[in-house]
Amino acid sequence: MIPVALFNFEAGGLRHGQRNLRPLVDAFHDVQAPPALILLCEAKTWHEDGQRPLHHAAELLADRFDRPYVGMLGHDPHSPMPPAILYDPTLLTLRSWPAPADPHVFADKRNIAVFAIRGTGEPGNRTTFAAAVTHWDPHCGIRRRQQAALLDRYGTTDMPVIVGGDLNSTASGPHLPQRDWTAAGHRARAQKARRHPDGTWTADTDAVDHLIGRWNPETHHRTDGCGFHALAELARTANPHTPLLPTVNNGIDAGGGLLIDWLLANTAMRPHVDPGSYRVHVPAQQPYPSDHRLVTATLVFDTPAPAPRHHPHARLPSSGSNRLPGPARAVPAAEPASARVGRRGAPHAQPVASGVGEMFPQNDTYHPHLSHLEEYG
Repeated sequence: MIPVALFNFEAGGLRHGQRNLRPLVDAFHDVQAPPALILLCEAKTWHEDGQRPLHHAAELLADRFDRPYVGMLGHDPHSPMPPAILYDPTLLTLRSWPAPADPHVFADKRNIAVFAIRGTGEPGNRTTFAAAVTHWDPHCGIRRRQQAALLDRYGTTDMPVIVGGDLNSTASGPHLPQRDWTAAGHRARAQKARRHPDGTWTADTDAVDHLIGRWNPETHHRTDGCGFHALAELARTANPHTPLLPTVNNGIDAGGGLLIDWLLANTAMRPHVDPGSYRVHVPAQQPYPSDHRLVTATLVFDTPAPAPRHHPHARLPSSGSNRLPGPARAVPAAEPASARVGRRGAPHAQPVASGVGEMFPQNDTYHPHLSHLEEYG
């Protein structure tokens, strides 16, 4: 199992010129299983002082979960607030992560990591997947749609891909949290809504819908889309009685919070999603650790369970060997029956843009089924 966490940590813990990373730990107060992969948004100025804030964040969460997290800072061409990834090297081996300062990296390859799962075979034949972390523009729907275009080609790759980020946009469909746009100010409506000819306002959903499809009110399914599936909706399919919660905390946005922090699985990753594991963690008290809520879920591969490690606060099982079990055969996980309910038709393959072949090379070191991807120089 690969537990995944997504968290938009407001301003990277920077408040009034002072940084406090303790709220990052507080956000995980009710999380029991140590995440193997943590996708973070708003790592504001974490590049300073030799990336000390990044490594401090990794150290704090390592103490919380007794896992030796490694941090990687991403790239944001427009601000000092890039995303970041923390991962557990006892479970995952990093295969690639574009250097933030590399001026020759294609835009559609930024902030995408490729991991091999330890214990799933020999180094040249291990189970691999990609993880993308992103933070879309908060001001303009047109720019968000352009940012969605940088990810759309990964929806139908043979390699499993998980995308996590504050997309600053919800998707279409009445089953998702709704916002009273009459209570929101003009600036908020201009940034995240659209006005109809009759003067009413609805959420601008084009960017997210481009990836997962637009909601069809007649069929109660999504149509079109680029091959991605929202883990929130897979959870709803598995348990229709569980309401989908906003990922923005109460009292932050006038008119109510929306679900804008998304975990998305491409078609190849969907069978590995445990839909019952998806959760939006509502803070127990104020002040909130952030204006956004922590989101967690679990990916299920044919992997050995992590060896128990002693935790100083006895939150995790105690003692035992730190060695992982012997290598396991990399067999694709069976698709949960609940994940097949209400499945829409598979989308047509998306065109492969520059650099994608380099991201997922055609050799079994990364993934054995990449023959349809073209190489671009």
